[in-house]
Amino acid sequence: MKGKIAFYSGLFDPFTRGHSNILIRTLREFDRIIIGVEDGGDVGCEFSQEERVKMARQSIEDILKFKCGPVQFRNEVIERIRKNPEIVQVVAIKGEVVDAAIRCGATDMIRGVRNDTDIHVEEELEDRILLQFRIRNYPLTEKNYHLMHTNDEVSHMSSTVAKDLCKRGEYIAALHHVTPGVHNMMMPHYLKPKFDELFGNDSELWAILCKVYQKRTWSNFSQVAYLLNRLQIEIVQKEMDSKFEDLQRAMFLCSFKKCPQETVKWLQTRGIASKLEEVELIKFLDFNTFRKAEFLPVEGRLMQRCKLLLLTDMENYSLYLRQTEKGMTPGSYEDIEDIIAYLEEINSNVLTPQELQIVKANTSELSRKES
Repeated sequence: MKGKIAFYSGLFDPFTRGHSNILIRTLREFDRIIIGVEDGGDVGCEFSQEERVKMARQSIEDILKFKCGPVQFRNEVIERIRKNPEIVQVVAIKGEVVDAAIRCGATDMIRGVRNDTDIHVEEELEDRILLQFRIRNYPLTEKNYHLMHTNDEVSHMSSTVAKDLCKRGEYIAALHHVTPGVHNMMMPHYLKPKFDELFGNDSELWAILCKVYQKRTWSNFSQVAYLLNRLQIEIVQKEMDSKFEDLQRAMFLCSFKKCPQETVKWLQTRGIASKLEEVELIKFLDFNTFRKAEFLPVEGRLMQRCKLLLLTDMENYSLYLRQTEKGMTPGSYEDIEDIIAYLEEINSNVLTPQELQIVKANTSELSRKES
């Protein structure tokens, strides 16, 4: 396949929605794009090159699945990719970027920029790269070197910001910067220290969770991250400390089995995670217990609140939910609607009246989509 071939290289640590924006906009002007993931050298990337290659490929899948990218022309590009997936490729770069571009037969170089600071850095890099092409007698000149500006809607998105948010435990705010699949791939890296702290470095249980959660579109590490994030916020706002560590442990396991009671039984029969003294807290996330909200202890109501707040967080996890609703079990929203009706009836303090109305509206919208 010949034509205009754009070579877009970078560390992509990780690949962000901003990078996806550049990818889509590049494909409007070129026949193919090759994404070159650099090895990083002495830079010290958070993720290995192999992980970053997988994240870049996952971003492409997410573009097709969730329609991530600039609204005005993404459908046109998505249709092109679906008809011919080979127009987008991801390669790992060993050695000089220019040599990788030459091996791929690149006709043009693409560099993404967000602001004046990026432009200044890229202009200096341009001189060095073009010199390397001249030394190799390769016909790629200034007219083939393009600084591609991101749209204003993604100009604030950054790999560095996404990583910093995750390090501070603001896992779901990081979802603004990366696509859902990449977010789920990032979470094990940032959740592992917290898991070791809570479970005493139980490698067997961690391996099982990774095997189960990383394969899912829904009820995965991203959901665990949300629940931990919300739990922390609720604990601080309500000035609570009751069984906080046990609540965190339960959040890690709440998506492990379809039924929380099955999770408890599974853990008990295998003797895994000996520090789960209060593992029965998991049962409070079972839909059946939502119908007994007025009889639950404060910990039970708190866990139910975090679970239901999945559907009130319009800027963060609800966005993710709307993008992944097809991965939900058929009928899930009807169950939630029944629970909301019950909570309204008993005037429970699990959610405020305003929050209940938001959940009710969002659930009805999602239920219609599911139908």
